[in-house]
Amino acid sequence: MFKEEFIKSLPELADVYEKWATEDEARADEILAAQDSYAYEVREHQLERASQLIDEAATLKKRAAELRKLEQRRSMYCVDPTVASGKARS
Repeated sequence: MFKEEFIKSLPELADVYEKWATEDEARADEILAAQDSYAYEVREHQLERASQLIDEAATLKKRAAELRKLEQRRSMYCVDPTVASGKARS
């Protein structure tokens, strides 16, 4: 059963992308390792699928890096509203 969860932050979303990328890479490795067990007619399709998974993993890793960079920039310019308003003063 599918359970909907909300992403709480950009770093969490980046972690999800990294996890998916790792899973894609593992599946591509499995496909490539099993090439000898596929019928000749299936090998080309399986090689294409492995290539797609590798490309998708690279894209996911790139997006994860972009999200982390965006979060880093955001945190540099974000000001804690309690500090900015003077409420945090003792």
